[in-house]
Amino acid sequence: MMPDSAYILIVDDDQIALESGRNALSACHSVDTASSGAEALQKIACRTPDIVLLDVSMPEMDGYGVCRKLRENESLEGLPIIFVSALIDESERMKGFEAGGDDYLAKPIMPIELCRKVESILQWKQERAELKGNLGDAFRTAMTAMTAASEIGTVLHFLRNSFQAENYFSLGKGLIATLDAYGLKGSVQLRGRNGSLSMDQEGPCSPLQEAVLSNMASQGRIFEFSSHLSCSYERVTIIVTNIPREDPEKHGRMRDNLALLAEGVNARMEALDNSLHLSQLLQRTGEALRKLGDLHSRQSLDFVGIADEFNSRLNRLLLSLGLSGSQEEELLDLAEHFLRGVETLYLEGHSVEREIRSMLNHAPAESRP
Repeated sequence: MMPDSAYILIVDDDQIALESGRNALSACHSVDTASSGAEALQKIACRTPDIVLLDVSMPEMDGYGVCRKLRENESLEGLPIIFVSALIDESERMKGFEAGGDDYLAKPIMPIELCRKVESILQWKQERAELKGNLGDAFRTAMTAMTAASEIGTVLHFLRNSFQAENYFSLGKGLIATLDAYGLKGSVQLRGRNGSLSMDQEGPCSPLQEAVLSNMASQGRIFEFSSHLSCSYERVTIIVTNIPREDPEKHGRMRDNLALLAEGVNARMEALDNSLHLSQLLQRTGEALRKLGDLHSRQSLDFVGIADEFNSRLNRLLLSLGLSGSQEEELLDLAEHFLRGVETLYLEGHSVEREIRSMLNHAPAESRP
């Protein structure tokens, strides 16, 4: 929608042309005139018109010179300048274009033609301003989206690297580094089966910081006080001391990103605890298997010694008993049957021992005793 009235400056050294233009436009618009380029520049410096109708052929400073001066002023960017001249061939149009003009009118100008041209230029100016505003909004939206994407990328980078963390300390260091990447100052507390860890950018937290972190864990998922923001899950609390409250858009993004970070750390802490618990179970199992294998090795040696001693004592006993041949043979068969049964048990135990040794050799390094 065009403004009801525009401020138009007509610049011409011909008084008749000035009056003719004023008469044609003053019914709908506010019109001012200047009879030279210098006067036009002075008036424009005091008040910026909506349109300048600029005669080309003027003494001292022609219309092209005035136009170039105006275009040097960044504050006048977008000011429509219409050249007015009796000369309107292609070379003149090119001069006007190079000087920075927006349109050309040929003298003599009919009043109705002048009014239509002014209304057309005003409409064009407004549409261009609206388009520029829309482009500005689109640019700001695009920049916000790019910033948000970059911030999400920081979260994803941390989450990927968190899988390489083997303990609470390395996970906490990665989280602190991510806060640094956002330009945020704060502290974190990680809570797990093997205790808790509290740290900030300078190192371990003070007792007071640690107490505040522990207290914030019971204040809900998101808690804000002053310029501080706390984000907590079961196994993690993050406190930021310089949340950008003065920038609502950035403030909202930081809240969301911190919540994503905390949720990711909480999941990684659970995985670390489960991994550590499993490692401890494997270590205890490995120790039990080693002891079982050692016990069987000792029992195997004991069996060999007992079997040898049994045979030796049996032979001595047979010599002293004075048994008949059939009785000795029957007794030896009985002893042999017994020893074979024991040997079978020994061999089965030896097979179990080999299996245990194989399990220990193929177990993860951290589970070996």
